Amino acid sequence: QRFQYMDEVYESMTLKENGVSRLPIRFINEDGATSTPTRISIKIDTHAPMITAISEREAADSEWKKMIDRLTFQQSFGTGKIATIHASDLLMNEDISTSGISLINYRVYRMDGEEASLIQEGAQTGEDQIRVNIADSGIHKICANAVDYAGHQGEESCQLMDGQAEVVSIRADNSGMVLSGSTLQSTDRFTIHDVNAQERKQVADLLGIRAEDPALVGYHLEWDGKATDAELLHASIPISAKQSQPVLWYQKQEDGTLVQLEAQKEKDAYVLQLQSLRDIYYVERGSVQYNEDLRLDQNKLMVSEIAHVADSDTRVALRPISLMVSNADIVLVLSGSVVAVCVLILLLSGSKNREDDYE
Repeated sequence: QRFQYMDEVYESMTLKENGVSRLPIRFINEDGATSTPTRISIKIDTHAPMITAISEREAADSEWKKMIDRLTFQQSFGTGKIATIHASDLLMNEDISTSGISLINYRVYRMDGEEASLIQEGAQTGEDQIRVNIADSGIHKICANAVDYAGHQGEESCQLMDGQAEVVSIRADNSGMVLSGSTLQSTDRFTIHDVNAQERKQVADLLGIRAEDPALVGYHLEWDGKATDAELLHASIPISAKQSQPVLWYQKQEDGTLVQLEAQKEKDAYVLQLQSLRDIYYVERGSVQYNEDLRLDQNKLMVSEIAHVADSDTRVALRPISLMVSNADIVLVLSGSVVAVCVLILLLSGSKNREDDYE
């Protein structure tokens, strides 16, 4: 009916953070007898995936392809277009495990001025990047959303492919953050790091808070190896459903001052309007319950060692009781006799289905 974890006895335990928690525990029956230690691995995913980029190109997008098409009467590549859709289920901290992309839904509209006519729709499974062949060669609007293995469906993202300045979106090499802008190149790359201690202290002083305050999070962008200013960009920073407190976003200027950023909160992300690639700061004031998903220096506290714990893990996948923004807690209740629990462990250990792991 109870279990022991880190010298404390529980009837239930509340886990809040996304990722994998590995808990070494002992089960306790009605008579007070304890089982041998076993380690339970619990996966939590409250984050909905994002569409990170939508692009379109001509099916015959090079001279040699056009030449082959002329020779084969448009039978090789054709006059249509090919759309590419990218999705991501990552959080800011890539070390926090999420369930991954299960499905990408898409719709293709043909644009006649302001009028949009649906000409194609569908879904592709199991990949975070899909290609869609479009027979029509007109101007299109492409809309898509993604679903992860935990069943969370992200918001729909739409892109008008009108031949004007194309908006290019790229994701950080080590994070779920996405930058979008017309001046970006598809070959551009960037990474996200914690700001250094000196920069953090300077910003904390400007904001009137302690440098070690966990409500302050700073991101340093490394752009192709060095930080560089850029034209107007939009940054999409993924968040999980539990993020509820009002927050402020700032960017440090060349003269050392801070400017507050325009930030729009969506279901799956904060969207920031940036004027440069200088350091970005997230501040949550008036709350001790900050969002661990937005931190880069995440350290899971649910890992400890007990002597003689079996090497094999028992996997337990839990669906959140509620995905309301104000409450994404997941409650683990363990009850029953030692024998019943051992049978449950054997059954769960035999499950190798990835979707079952993230149910």
